Amino acid sequence: MYKILKILFFTLAIIFTSITYAQDKQMVAVLPTIGDVDDDINGAVQDALEQGVVQSKRYGLVARGPAFEQALSEITFQASGAVDDSQMKEFGHAVGADFVCYANIRAVANTFRITYRLIDVASSEIVKVNSKSSSNAVSDFIKMLDDITEDLFSNEAEKRASAEQILVAEREKELKAREIWENLKLSSEIIDLENFISQYSGTTPIAAATERLKDEKAWNTARQTNTISSYERYAAAGNSARYWEQAKDWLEEAYFRLAKDAADISDLDKIDQMYDNCLLLAPNGKLINEIKNIRCNAYYDQAMKLSKSKSADDLRQANKYFSVAQKTCPANKNIDAQMNKNDKAIKKSK
Repeated sequence: MYKILKILFFTLAIIFTSITYAQDKQMVAVLPTIGDVDDDINGAVQDALEQGVVQSKRYGLVARGPAFEQALSEITFQASGAVDDSQMKEFGHAVGADFVCYANIRAVANTFRITYRLIDVASSEIVKVNSKSSSNAVSDFIKMLDDITEDLFSNEAEKRASAEQILVAEREKELKAREIWENLKLSSEIIDLENFISQYSGTTPIAAATERLKDEKAWNTARQTNTISSYERYAAAGNSARYWEQAKDWLEEAYFRLAKDAADISDLDKIDQMYDNCLLLAPNGKLINEIKNIRCNAYYDQAMKLSKSKSADDLRQANKYFSVAQKTCPANKNIDAQMNKNDKAIKKSK
């Protein structure tokens, strides 16, 4: 396990070859890591902390050099790897650091534990003190180092600024989406709707745009298929569908034609089906009265034919048909007289 970590962090140290300093940055000196582990692991932890300083873009890193090594030689490390915090101010001044960072590492069984501190040289204040643990798996150890450098050197102000920038961008995106949607929501162009949904995902109008796109595709399918069932599927969406009135008018016309054709062959069941369809779809539609008249006349005509029969069964069936006609269009026919005549004929036949 230690050999793997040696290779990993030795490679990391080779990559870490040069550092550029900015005069307006606060400088951090990273002390060597001390611990009861292999020296290469201690060195790798120090390298990781130094990389954390540089990558933070908030701090500058005090380079290791003769002045650093001289000041370092005057620090007393305890057996535990701890450092006397009172020495940090003197060391920091000696190397030109604003902060001093150091860590120690312990290995217990299959676990690593790193304790770390960040000290303000001017005030001798401990700005950050914490510890983290990981298993001896390489991936866990690397993640622990990432967590430590994030904890020590992350710039919360930059994070907040970045978050604010994201919020501003999201607000601008939302306002732009609403503006575009106002011009787009009546569009029948599927490509425009798809592009809008793709470009402005996460904004308020997307739900409405998705429904509009779904509706437009369903309407195109109904028109291309051009069957009663396809228009019925579309109409089932209800009044919220943009083309519902057009679908309703198309279906009403279709039901009317089918009812009329059924009347020519006295297909009462088919007429009933079309009549019921119209009542469900468009009880106040423009053709409902015409379909009622078709049904009324069809039942009346059949009833009149049966009324000429001498069979009591035929006469009873005739009166049933008269009842249907009477309920469908009561003002159109003098049905009562014929039904009374049939009733008398039925009584005589007994």
